[in-house]
Amino acid sequence: MENNVKPFGIKRNIDYFFTRIFLSKQKMKEYKADFWSMMFFDTILLISFMIAYIVIGNLLSTVLNWNIGDFFLMFCFVLLGWKILWIHSLRGFSSRLLNGDLNIAIVKPLNVYFNITTEQINFQNIISGIGLFLIAIVYIIYTNIYQNFLLAFFVFIFASMYLIVLFNFIQSFSFFIKKNEFIYQVVFDTESLVNKYTPRTFDGIGISYLFYLFPAAIWFFIIEILKGKVEEFYHFLPYLLLVFLLLISGTYILWHYGLKR
Repeated sequence: MENNVKPFGIKRNIDYFFTRIFLSKQKMKEYKADFWSMMFFDTILLISFMIAYIVIGNLLSTVLNWNIGDFFLMFCFVLLGWKILWIHSLRGFSSRLLNGDLNIAIVKPLNVYFNITTEQINFQNIISGIGLFLIAIVYIIYTNIYQNFLLAFFVFIFASMYLIVLFNFIQSFSFFIKKNEFIYQVVFDTESLVNKYTPRTFDGIGISYLFYLFPAAIWFFIIEILKGKVEEFYHFLPYLLLVFLLLISGTYILWHYGLKR
């Protein structure tokens, strides 16, 4: 009997990726209320963060030398990074693993990891993410006080990839820990803290350098780069790249042995 199933390959996975985006787009068109509710949530989130940043900015003005616009840009980049995460995410992997979703993915003619990480694609986040990106660009051009645009853009891409790799690395522990919420909670509660206060706030602590290895620190560096301060970023860049490679390697190892289980 002739085998009509095409072999595994990059093209098949790419086609599947764009099909997932198309299906998510169709779903958004049918459930418009989901999109507008998400926009409402993002607006409330913006207001909440800006109120917090106004307070924090007053407390840290002598340390950071940032204005409210700098905090606004950082919020845009942070939120945009989390929206990009939906494109390649192991969100809820523990429950999906327990529900047997991985058994279905294994028999499909696709890379198992790629199959699972693309199931969370949400076209609503793509649309709102494009809007956030345009808002940030318009603000940067309008104010005309920033510089190093190309470097800041590449650092933004790196920050998004760094967040994705860290998130998926932690979720991959679900192969060996039935409920890994504790690890996730500790890491991303710290991430949220660094997002709000920036890593500069923790400089007086003995392990302050660790706070510069969180994704939130890279969003902080983007604003510093736009303000013409690149030295600190270049100082921490080798350590960030090392952690990035370790996270990729760790994720590969967890999946290699996890799938065997």
